[in-house]
Amino acid sequence: MKFALQYHAVNERNSDEWTPLHNAASNGQIDACKLLLSQPGIDLNPTNNHNETPLDLAIKKGYQTVIDYLRQNGCVASSPPRQNRRKYYNSPPKALSPIDELKNLKPNPSNFNSIYKIVDNAILNQDANTIRFAIENEYMKVQDTDKPFYNNVALEAAFRGGRDFIIFLEVCGYNPKNDFFLHKFAQIGDVEGVEYALKFHDINEKGENWWTPLHYAVDRCQMESCKLLLSKQGIEKNQLNQKDETPLDLANRVFKDETEAEKNARQELVDFLKSQGCQESIIKPIIIDDEQKEPLNIPQDLSSIQKLQHVPKEPRNFDMIFGILLDSYEKNDHETIEYAVKNDYLKLTKAGDRLTNIVIEAATKANLKFIQYLEKYGYSPKDDFILHEFSYIGDVEGMKFALQYHNVNERDGGERTALHIAASSGQIDACKLLLSQPEIDKNPTNNRNEMPLDLAIKNDNQTVIDYLISNGCEETQKTLVPGQVRIHVIN
Repeated sequence: MKFALQYHAVNERNSDEWTPLHNAASNGQIDACKLLLSQPGIDLNPTNNHNETPLDLAIKKGYQTVIDYLRQNGCVASSPPRQNRRKYYNSPPKALSPIDELKNLKPNPSNFNSIYKIVDNAILNQDANTIRFAIENEYMKVQDTDKPFYNNVALEAAFRGGRDFIIFLEVCGYNPKNDFFLHKFAQIGDVEGVEYALKFHDINEKGENWWTPLHYAVDRCQMESCKLLLSKQGIEKNQLNQKDETPLDLANRVFKDETEAEKNARQELVDFLKSQGCQESIIKPIIIDDEQKEPLNIPQDLSSIQKLQHVPKEPRNFDMIFGILLDSYEKNDHETIEYAVKNDYLKLTKAGDRLTNIVIEAATKANLKFIQYLEKYGYSPKDDFILHEFSYIGDVEGMKFALQYHNVNERDGGERTALHIAASSGQIDACKLLLSQPEIDKNPTNNRNEMPLDLAIKNDNQTVIDYLISNGCEETQKTLVPGQVRIHVIN
């Protein structure tokens, strides 16, 4: 932050009118609040586009230490209690109604921010007609592709407005089972939201990258979410995500620029998880942003096998090992390849990315001949999701090779088939090849209940959309909550 303050005004605002103090207060970062409040010219009570001051956000999240510090330094709250907020947030008169505004926007990721603002105002104003229109026309499903984890308009509403926002969506016909609300509430530490979401979701439900709600709570060091989840019957404390990490593995990660306060909070969480029976996986957690202090100096007169033996088989050396094996293939050095296959070098994964091993990296680079050479000397193409990877990049020849070893309807950890992958990434030639297979399931659903056509529509690839429709692919049927509740609608 001290570095950033050399280049940015302390009161600088983002597109949602948040200042750095809003962010620090909302995330419970007491040290960041102290630094910002020590800056000359700091605005103690800026309001964002929801008329919230930093103190409002700290109160909403329940960060008592931050609340006390902000108040001691002159920060004040401006928001009314949530249940009374709607009368303070009436939108100014507009030439177009909210529904007409939505009609002018395609439900695709490029319009996410505009769509969310309309939906957000509709919720604040209890405008059920606009919300129903948004639900029925797929606006709630529009993704925010800038977020590191899966996020859409409905989940953003959960993040910004908490349980009350989602209850209103449910009243208007939205089915909370359609999105990972339990994961989102656990991630932001909203324990009321967690309790509410447990009515619709299994406590061990796996979301993006197989993360359970407990993974999300631990990742953001949300102690209260962890306590609530671990108090529930049926909780599986040591579920593995797609990188084979348990929640305790996530808590044990070491971050390069971690503050003393963050380190203490993380250690407190580690101790709590262990006291509740949480365990580490057999894989050692990686150190984030770790750098090898001294570069490896490999004598050039060594053979390729000797070079492999010289380099520690660790994720941080992935690129070096991949280069040695690729060089061995290009030189037809089958002895080195046989040694690598026998000694599990192909299973080595990238630092911070346990989904990408040597073979998947080769597929990503469309190097089919390298993979075929590995197969010739002992590698089994059945061991990795190469069909999905070749489908992602649209490598038809690689897909034809992979189809010799993989069922066309094979699913990955997110219940996605190769057709999901090809449709989502807009690979028309890959879609054509897959749909030409006699056993192809044209309408499989992934773990978000999305079919391939849903993903093509979501990513607005008209060529793929047209081709899928012409070949019998369908959209997922909309599901609304039965038994609508009578509500008062403000016109």
